[in-house]
Amino acid sequence: MEEFKEYNEGIAQRKELEKMASKVDGKRIDMILNKQQRKELEIVARPLMKWLSENCHPHVKIIMDDCRCEVVEGVCMVPYDPPSCIPGISQKELSLIKEEEDSNFPSEDYIID
Repeated sequence: MEEFKEYNEGIAQRKELEKMASKVDGKRIDMILNKQQRKELEIVARPLMKWLSENCHPHVKIIMDDCRCEVVEGVCMVPYDPPSCIPGISQKELSLIKEEEDSNFPSEDYIID
């Protein structure tokens, strides 16, 4: 029974630490929008989305924060999901994947400038 009490206290302490970690300067950092905030966002975002579609091509995006609005163009994108991000993968499996990737990667002789 004592172990169960210690376990519950540990969970409570961890939850309290998580609450503290999710705030910066007293403000929540894990963004959750309520229905009203989502509606407000939609109202202000629609004109910008319309402007973007009328004035830019599909590879242009807008990045906005509280002090600037930046128009950017995606020139090239190569997705990569490193095997080390796979939960539960062992070091041995990682080394086998790396060996396979290295053997399948073209040598510099095949790279076209």
